[in-house]
Amino acid sequence: MHVKSYKVLFADDEYWTREKMARIIPWEKYSLEFLKPASDGEEVLERLSEEKPDILITDINMPYVNGVELLKKVHTEYPELITFVISGYDDFEYVRDSFLSGTIHYLMKPVGKIDLINALSKALELISQRQSKKEEELQKQQELQRASSFIKDREFSQLLDPKAASSSAGFVLNSHMEFAGGTLILVKIHRLQEFMQLYDYDMNLLSFSVKKRLQEVSGNPEVLIFNHIYRSNEFLIAGELGISEVCKLAQDIIRDFENATVSPITIVASSHCFSMGNLAEAYVQDVSNLMQRSFGQQSAFIQAEENTSDEEKSFINHLQDMQIKELQGYIRIQSPSAVKKYLYENVGLKQCESDGWTYLEVRQTVRRFLNLLFEEKTEGAETAKIMETQSMLEMADKAVDSMDMKLLEEILDEVIDVFVENNQQTDSDSIKSGIQKAVIYIDEHFEENLSLSSLSAQFHVESSYFSKMFRKETGENLMLYICRKRMEKAIEYMRNTERSLTEIAFMVGYDDYTYFNKVFRKMMSISPREFRNQLEDQKS
Repeated sequence: MHVKSYKVLFADDEYWTREKMARIIPWEKYSLEFLKPASDGEEVLERLSEEKPDILITDINMPYVNGVELLKKVHTEYPELITFVISGYDDFEYVRDSFLSGTIHYLMKPVGKIDLINALSKALELISQRQSKKEEELQKQQELQRASSFIKDREFSQLLDPKAASSSAGFVLNSHMEFAGGTLILVKIHRLQEFMQLYDYDMNLLSFSVKKRLQEVSGNPEVLIFNHIYRSNEFLIAGELGISEVCKLAQDIIRDFENATVSPITIVASSHCFSMGNLAEAYVQDVSNLMQRSFGQQSAFIQAEENTSDEEKSFINHLQDMQIKELQGYIRIQSPSAVKKYLYENVGLKQCESDGWTYLEVRQTVRRFLNLLFEEKTEGAETAKIMETQSMLEMADKAVDSMDMKLLEEILDEVIDVFVENNQQTDSDSIKSGIQKAVIYIDEHFEENLSLSSLSAQFHVESSYFSKMFRKETGENLMLYICRKRMEKAIEYMRNTERSLTEIAFMVGYDDYTYFNKVFRKMMSISPREFRNQLEDQKS
């Protein structure tokens, strides 16, 4: 690990004193850099701005500018510089004047090694105290900034809900941020999980950092930037921006974020006709236009078309009634491989990117297929089984939202393997051992971005078989097991910390509070907010 080195500048008009001081101790062993000594006060003043020493050791009696005069100037112009003096004059006036000028130590010539080390130790201790104080003040400042940032996010996020907007409009309309005829720009980072570990699962820090980055890219302090508190991967930019300004900003954001993440970014700009009073309407338009983007890993910018209604937007139904009947047949004869082959190849889901499917078309196709599968396999099933299917449907929605076909295919494969039974493969002790190790690993890393493919590869088990064996060993589907572990940890945080629910969701691995809320409600039959209120009632 690199240890910071502190610079020491020594000033004395006697050549041999300068030479002796350079060799009196092994400076580098104490993490000190002994700069070339200065011969007088004038030279010190010339070199301070360029060399920026941390410690100045100076003789009192020097030509041109003596030590006391030097110290007065130094502490006026460089108040952070640590100084102490050396002199052959055992004179109270010199001692008094040097201390009045801000020096921290006074050494008599000839300087002994122990006295010098004690003086340097005192100087380094003072530097350390100052740095700790600065770091503490900076940390407090950052905490206040993040808290302020979160308050703003919360207030403006409420305005994206039409019901909340009507009751909160006065807050915005009376603020200095009011504008008319502005544009609302939605910036969606489809896989925010990539940032989560980078910021140590600190949602406020991540949100604050992304907003700061967006503000810097915009170069416009007048625009309002906030993070949707219920959809952490959505950032909103509101301002009076012309079409050309919006296009340039979108291109700049995409270009900038390409260097920070491999996640696709979608930027959607509303029509140029919205005021702060109807952000909800602009947001609905942005989300609607987002659905029309091409599914895939490429970032995209979508500019709202002024006169295009929802009915005019094209939509292709990729799963026809005849294809549904074919899939029903393969499901009923319990052939997972045939179901996968038909869904991916005949329906064409695996080629959705190259064939130009929209986000909405992928989402609707996946939903129709899963609804078909669950209807075939859950008729007369217990409530727990039905809840499991709903959770898996939401997982698939989340995979679609990530614009990652590989992840979506993993989720669908796992669902098909679970619901379309196939018992042809046999178990082995080595595979069981691998599954047991995987369970331990998941218990320790559940908040990370775990997937079927990464786990099966890590523990050397073919993915579809891994899924089946995991369910056999644990009694739970892999993704639901991960969800349960996350919920258990979330409950622990609720019991033992005062952190907000959005923070807790982020800390256990969810970048979208709305999705966390759905999963929690499915597993606990109560919302996170209601659960926390119950805990508070029990305490009181």
